[in-house]
Amino acid sequence: MTKDLLATTALSTTGATAVMSGKGNDHQDRLTGVAGQVGVEAGATEGNALNRQKFDEIMDSPLFQYGFNLIGGASPNGVETRSRQAQTMIALGVVNNTLNQRRDISNYCVEAELALALGLVHEPGRGFITDQTIALRCYQTAAEKGQVDAVMILAEKYEIGTDAPKNIPKAIKMYVLAGDLGRGQGYFNAGRIYFSGDGTRQNFKKSALYFKKAAVLGHLDAMNDLAAHYLTGRGVKKDYKEALRLFRQVADSGDPDGQSNVGIMYMGGYGMPRDIPEAKKWLSLAADQGHEEAIKALDAIR
Repeated sequence: MTKDLLATTALSTTGATAVMSGKGNDHQDRLTGVAGQVGVEAGATEGNALNRQKFDEIMDSPLFQYGFNLIGGASPNGVETRSRQAQTMIALGVVNNTLNQRRDISNYCVEAELALALGLVHEPGRGFITDQTIALRCYQTAAEKGQVDAVMILAEKYEIGTDAPKNIPKAIKMYVLAGDLGRGQGYFNAGRIYFSGDGTRQNFKKSALYFKKAAVLGHLDAMNDLAAHYLTGRGVKKDYKEALRLFRQVADSGDPDGQSNVGIMYMGGYGMPRDIPEAKKWLSLAADQGHEEAIKALDAIR
């Protein structure tokens, strides 16, 4: 959900702390020079040299810390970034901290990663102005530029109705776009909505379609739910062999839901003769991880 996604792209303070503690000094001169240079370009400082006190103050800016991560090669969202993006972010940190302003800087959303970052820093608790209108505008800009994290954030906001009007059709559209951009969770969430019928007409054919698309991208929950579709014949032609294949793929990853489902298939003899020893094997693996349904199933066959 949005909260989790925001957590994974949180502004890190470790970079700034490393410089202050003497670690990461290979970046310090470089960063000081960059901060001074782009600060001058932005009209934030007088002269190319920044004194230590001013530099320390600038390093407290969440925008500067994000820029440090980018230029240091440790992008929080795992996307390779260009140094100019990092320099721009540092410049914004210099401008914001030096002028002590909390203003709308969404006009700086010139690149996808930068637009995402500017959206994130306008969320609550980021040490910057909290303004969901600005954040949404930045996310929309990033999404239009193909930034998949921004697409997922927008989709979740539209689905839940937080900080944006609840709009399930728009949420589905954004989730599918995220899937098209390679994010299996996007396809899975679209399938989940069609399966539940929450805010839209329940449609098992579409839920199976998007679970299948997510499964191709390696999404384990989608594989598990797609297998259940084949097991029950909802939205697809009933196929016990395919259901077992998908459940096994999930189970082989160590997932207790998959292990439990494989055990239940052997226990019930779905498309095969019942095999209690094999059922116990898989159910025990799931039960050892505290899976309640597996524990109940084991109790039933002992």
